Amino acid sequence: MIRPSDVNCSDPHSIRQLIESFRNLEPAFSSLGAPFLVDADETRAVIECGSRALEPLLDALASDHPKIVMYAAYCLGAIGNGDTLEPLDRLVLAQESKLEKGPYDQAALNAAAHAAAAIRARLDR
Repeated sequence: MIRPSDVNCSDPHSIRQLIESFRNLEPAFSSLGAPFLVDADETRAVIECGSRALEPLLDALASDHPKIVMYAAYCLGAIGNGDTLEPLDRLVLAQESKLEKGPYDQAALNAAAHAAAAIRARLDR
């Protein structure tokens, strides 16, 4: 795995490797059993790549690993590119339609909804 300090923002493969490491992040949990999505070195490094991270992050929304999806949505919201609204909205609908959701599935849903709302707020200014 790549360390956040070693990510090369000009190399999509390097960004993808860092995004894959999101699966190893261990967020704190609330008393209700829901994970708190908090910034980490890995997410900060991806966000700093800005628009160069968009394609790898959008690809990550289709991951089978809900922590990767959750943190990818968070990063997309922080980057704030309006072109990501449609994929984030699709993710929200897909997560809402799941009959059985684990805590990370719910967190991915929340992260995508929050990211989309944050982007819309920026675009409305």
